[in-house]
Amino acid sequence: MDRWFEKLTDASAIASDGFALKDLLTQLTRELGFNHFAYLNLKASESYAVSNYPEEWQDLYFERGYSAIDPVVWHARRKMRAFVWTHDHINMRSRETKRFISEAMEFKICSGITIPVHGDFGSLAMLTLATGSRGLPAEWHIDPILAATSVAQVHACFRRRSNTTAVAVRLARLKPKEITCLKWSAEGKTLQDIAVIEGLKYNNVCFHIKEARRKLDTITLQQATARATKLNLI
Repeated sequence: MDRWFEKLTDASAIASDGFALKDLLTQLTRELGFNHFAYLNLKASESYAVSNYPEEWQDLYFERGYSAIDPVVWHARRKMRAFVWTHDHINMRSRETKRFISEAMEFKICSGITIPVHGDFGSLAMLTLATGSRGLPAEWHIDPILAATSVAQVHACFRRRSNTTAVAVRLARLKPKEITCLKWSAEGKTLQDIAVIEGLKYNNVCFHIKEARRKLDTITLQQATARATKLNLI
């Protein structure tokens, strides 16, 4: 697995932006025999992720604040070194944790490898590789220093590209109607115009715009369209 971590470091060096790194991570994840990856940056002020997990699962994870009860995150905070995990062997401490694990396994997130690293100002960054397999060999050899070094490079790459990547999880979660409404707004159409053009109720257009503003971390519609344009969403 040492060579894989070397490739991960190389990918961080050659990626032109956060989206290119996401594509490279997807490729490397599958090369190692895993289905999904998730880069998670947990900060007191804001948390964000870049992942190829199913979009529906990403929605559930952030909308329900699952990072607070995710046993993998809990273990990462306390261990702070690479580890192998499987949901089948996790001690379910609460009803909420039991529900979380059940839902994760429905999305074929059953076991994996997680590498946590310290971020700035007390933040935690971690890279997880996950699979639908119900177990991984506990003796899977992972060089802790090489693993931490390569994931730190991934973290630094995403931080350098923060203008396009900090909202990456929200970009993946923007729904087609939200993008469509933003696009029409950027073209100078009013909310009433959009409702007529798209055959929607005015209140539904307002809802889609509100959701888009929230996911893009913006206050006004003008800010939302500007950010969506900058990020090549519309």
